[in-house]
Amino acid sequence: MNRNKSLGKEYGEICSSEAYHQEAIQYYHNAKELLKKSTVKYDRYQNKKFVQEACGTCYLAVLKAIDGYLLSRGVDLSFCPSPNGGGKGGVQWLLKSLE
Repeated sequence: MNRNKSLGKEYGEICSSEAYHQEAIQYYHNAKELLKKSTVKYDRYQNKKFVQEACGTCYLAVLKAIDGYLLSRGVDLSFCPSPNGGGKGGVQWLLKSLE
């Protein structure tokens, strides 16, 4: 699966790193909106579902930001490892790609 499809681009078309960073910011704002849906009592969120969804959305924001950074460094994102059919590769691969 091509990672650029999520940005509304055709398969194989390279997106700019700025587009990935903008999408990461959008994911972050969506996560903040999810947390606003949960009530807070004694400085703790009361609805576990909204907190879990916000954490997952923030995780995706971090992945998009990493993709944008790697793209700005000239790393081809089509070669990023995808363990178990989804998600990011290991931190070791990331560190090697930044050398």
